[in-house]
Amino acid sequence: MSKKGPRKDLSGLVFGRWTVLSFSEMRGKGISYWDCVCECGTRRIVSGKTLKSGESCSCGCFHKDTVSKNLTGQRFGNLITQRVIKKVPHDGYVWLCKCDCGNTKDVLSSELTKGSVKSCGCLTTALDLAGQRFGKLVAKRRSHVGRWGSWYWGCLCDCGKEATVRGRSLVCGFTASCGNCGTRINGVLVSQQQKKLAKMIGGQMNYKEGRSYIDVALPDKRIAIEYDGWWWHKNKKERDRERVIELVKKGWRVVSIKSRYEVPTYNTLQKAMIDAVKSGHTEIIMGDWNE
Repeated sequence: MSKKGPRKDLSGLVFGRWTVLSFSEMRGKGISYWDCVCECGTRRIVSGKTLKSGESCSCGCFHKDTVSKNLTGQRFGNLITQRVIKKVPHDGYVWLCKCDCGNTKDVLSSELTKGSVKSCGCLTTALDLAGQRFGKLVAKRRSHVGRWGSWYWGCLCDCGKEATVRGRSLVCGFTASCGNCGTRINGVLVSQQQKKLAKMIGGQMNYKEGRSYIDVALPDKRIAIEYDGWWWHKNKKERDRERVIELVKKGWRVVSIKSRYEVPTYNTLQKAMIDAVKSGHTEIIMGDWNE
C-alpha cells in the first residue's frame, strides 16, 4: 500500500447520495479510497475514481429506489414509455418513449415524472410563435430543427440584436433576451436563474471573491450558490470541483446547482444550504441536466 496521500482532498464533498467523511488509504496504482456515508446511513470505503466519475452514487439504495418505479407503458403527455435504454449516474434511467406523432424520443425518468418533457418536440413544432413576444424577444421566423427534434426560432431583441432560440425556451420563459443586453453587476451579465435564486434567498449576485465571482452569495453566512448551466459546464467537471474546493478552503459553504434552465424550489434550496453548512458542499442536480 502506498503511503503517499491523495492529490486532492475530497473531504466534505457530496457525490450523489455519498458524503465524503475523510481519506482512508491509497491502493493499487495510486487510487485513493475514502470513508463515505450514504444518505440512508450506510458507511463504506469508496474509491475516489468511482466517486468522481459518477459510477458510484450511493450504497445501492438509489438503484433500488429507482428500479421500484417501473414506468413501462405509462403515458406522459404525448409520450408512452416503451423500455429502459440505459442508466444515468445520479439521474436514474433513460426511457425509450413513443410519441403520438409516431416518432420516438429518449427521455430521463425525472423529466417524465416532473412533466418537463411531454412530446418528441412536435408540440413545440406545432406552435406558430411568429410575431409573439417573449420578454425582450419577438419571434420572427422558424430557423432550423435541433438535434432533439425541437424547432429553433430567429428572434429580434429590443436592443436591436438577433438571436436564435429554441421554441421551448421561449414558451417556458427560460430565455427572454439575446443575452447581451441584460443586467450587469460588477461588469458580469446576470442570468435569469441568478435573479430567481437571489430573490428566493435574498442573496447578492456576482459577488466578488478573489479573482472570480460567486453567482449568488450570502456573505454574512458565507454561503455560496453556484449555478452550473449545462452548456458551459458539461465538460468542466474537474474545474468546477477545483473551484468548490477553493471556496470551501476560504470558509465558504457551497451549493452547486446542475441544470440547463430550471431552478430548485425554495424548500429544496434551503435543505441544500443546511446540508452545505454541515458538510461544506452539496449538489442539486435538476431533471433537465442531461436532456
